[in-house]
Formats: sequence, structure tokens, C-alpha cells
Amino acid sequence: MLTSLRQIRYFVAVANAGSFSAAARLSHVSQPSLCVQIKQLEQTIGTKLLLRRSRGVELTEAGAVFLQHVTAALEDLKRAERAVATLNQSRLTQISIGLTPTSGRALIADLLQRFKETAPGLKLIFHEGLSDELWQLAVDGNLDAALCYDPAESEAIRITPLYREDLLLVGPPDVLNPAIEMVNFASLGRIPLVLGYTHHRTRRFIDSAARAAGVNLESVIEVEPRTLKREVLIRHRRCSIVPYGLFWDEIKSGEFVAQRITPRLSRTVALLVNANLSRSAERFLLATIRSLVRLRIEKDELGWRPN
Repeated sequence: MLTSLRQIRYFVAVANAGSFSAAARLSHVSQPSLCVQIKQLEQTIGTKLLLRRSRGVELTEAGAVFLQHVTAALEDLKRAERAVATLNQSRLTQISIGLTPTSGRALIADLLQRFKETAPGLKLIFHEGLSDELWQLAVDGNLDAALCYDPAESEAIRITPLYREDLLLVGPPDVLNPAIEMVNFASLGRIPLVLGYTHHRTRRFIDSAARAAGVNLESVIEVEPRTLKREVLIRHRRCSIVPYGLFWDEIKSGEFVAQRITPRLSRTVALLVNANLSRSAERFLLATIRSLVRLRIEKDELGWRPN
């Protein structure tokens, strides 16, 4: 079950009004219906957000934290809605966006839904690729925007950091012990690995960290993309160093095990916007993506952290 925008708005209404009855009147909804929505929200979040009292409701500790984050997310959404009015006036009909495999799996469905709600006349064109490719496409003007890891500066693009993401050691449970949550980077030299090609940004990042730590990553098979990497991990009983979100479903199902690496291999994910894209389109896109990223961070499912 997914958290809906309606449930979030109802929760904020109750928190601000101080009671279900007052929030129901302000939201023009019946009190029983509002209560059902709040209960479903709490089930999705996995904790109580509100406590009923004789004179209204009181936020739990989790509710106070959640209120802070969703209020900021709703403000982002308002900014996006204001920006889309200007966007419509500019007669922009489409935006092309580049996404890495991890950010694409995490955000594309919500992006499509959010654009459908706020800018139904705007067409989105998605391109999946690795950071190096997406960066070049954005610089050359072949993409309006892209999400990339640790992008280099260029006069042709504007860069806004969004969140931090760690790389984890991931592999089948008969290769990695599910009881072990953390592995030292120094031990990675003894583990058979599947990594991306040496010229790719993530591989260069891993190799640089290995050299700095004096670790020799000897047994490495180079494979891209995700689907092929998954097959090699399963059939050849190997591991990989990847973001949690790349094999999110496999980790949740128990097909793969994920172990945190110490010290952290941490990267920044940023939004790149081609300098020729209008400022109104940039503001709309940034506000929309920031809102979705905030919700992902709040859910704490992908290991994303505030930048």
C-alpha cells in the first residue's frame, strides 16, 4: 500500500486543526472517511502518528517528525504548481529527463503520476543510462535534465544536489551471511565481485576508494547493465557493490543479501539541467523531484539521506 497525497494532506489538516472533527470540516470530508485515511497512512508508515485525547489529538514523536517532512514536501508541491502556470504560458510541450537505473526504478512511476496531476499537458520523455552518458547528453543539449552521481561542473548545465546514497555489498545468501550487517572495506579484496566497466563513473569511484585503502580488487567480472549483472550474481555466486535501490526487490524478497560497507562509500545524486531550459521549467522540475525525494527519504526504504 502506498502513501497517497490525499492521506498526507488529511494528516496535516488534523495536526494543524488539533482534532479530527475540525479537520474534517476544513477538508470538506466526513469524519469517518478522514479517520479511515489516517489509519491507512499509519499502517503504511508502520507507526502511530496521532494520539486521541479528550480534547482533540496529539502528535506522537514520529508524527512530529513526519509532519515536519511532509509540510516541506507540500511546500515543494505548491512551488511546483505555481511554476507550472508559468510553464504553460511558455508553451513548453515536453521535457526529456535522464535517469540512472537506481533513480529510475525509485522515481519514474511517481514522476509520471505527479506530472499527470500538476501538468497534464506536458509530455515527459525518459532516457535510462549511466551517469557519464547522461551528463554528456545534458551538456550537449540532448537531454533537458538528468539525475547523475557526483557530476562535474560545466557552463552548459546547472547542478542542484538532491540526496546522498551509499554503495552496499550485495550478493546471494549462500555467498554473503545474512546475519552480518556490515563488512569492512579491507575485506572486499577477498570477495569475487561483479562490477561495471572500468571507464564508468561508479567503477572509477570504487577503484579510487580501493587504491586509497590499499585494497586490491582482484577477482572482478565486468558486466553492465543491471539485468545481466543480476544473472551473473545468481549463476556465478558472486557479489557486487551497488546502491540498495538497484536490487531493492531482490533484497526485500531474500534472493540477495545487502551488507553496509565501512568506511562508507557515499555519493551525491544531483539534478542536472541544461542551461537552455527555461528557469520556470527548471523550478517546476526541481520542486517536483525534491518533493518525491523528501518522501523517499522519509520512508527510509532506499538508504537515501539528506544532502
